[in-house]
Amino acid sequence: MGFLCLRSAQAIPFLAGVLILGVVHHTLTVKGSHLASHNALTESKSWSKVWAIFFIELCSAFTVEQATYNHVKIHHGYTNVIGLGDSSTWKIPFLNRYVYMFIAPLAVPILTPLVALGLLRNVEWKAALRTLCFMFLGFYCHYWLLLHVSGFQSPWSALLCMLLTRSLLAHPYIHVNIFQVET
Repeated sequence: MGFLCLRSAQAIPFLAGVLILGVVHHTLTVKGSHLASHNALTESKSWSKVWAIFFIELCSAFTVEQATYNHVKIHHGYTNVIGLGDSSTWKIPFLNRYVYMFIAPLAVPILTPLVALGLLRNVEWKAALRTLCFMFLGFYCHYWLLLHVSGFQSPWSALLCMLLTRSLLAHPYIHVNIFQVET
């Protein structure tokens, strides 16, 4: 539905398409990846692996092994403790608060795959190759749908729409640090 709304030349349906795609992308990447990292989507180990690859690598552009380790072992082990856990790695102290609060989240869709690529050296070569293939497939499918279903004429406009929809709800994601407490 979101891809079809983006075909419209009118502002309201077009913005509805951006909103729909942003919410769907956020739901798939955050909620789907969260459940997949806990193996909570199915009781089957094989299907859990399939869903983890789909949600974490294809939709979120991150490696399953690192995402699962970082979320389950580090985040849950140190949730809301300043200086510990994965929330501490997302702080950018050299940015002023307004840039951090309102502009930095727009970089999350660009930084996430770059961080994931950096972490690939910590996994087996087969897992790294699989992650690269699924990351590329996820980006390419999104790009292809924008060009062929939504009717974007320019590759740059499709990429800009991709950035906009993927970063639309990044603000709440980056602000998890606000809720940390001193120990």
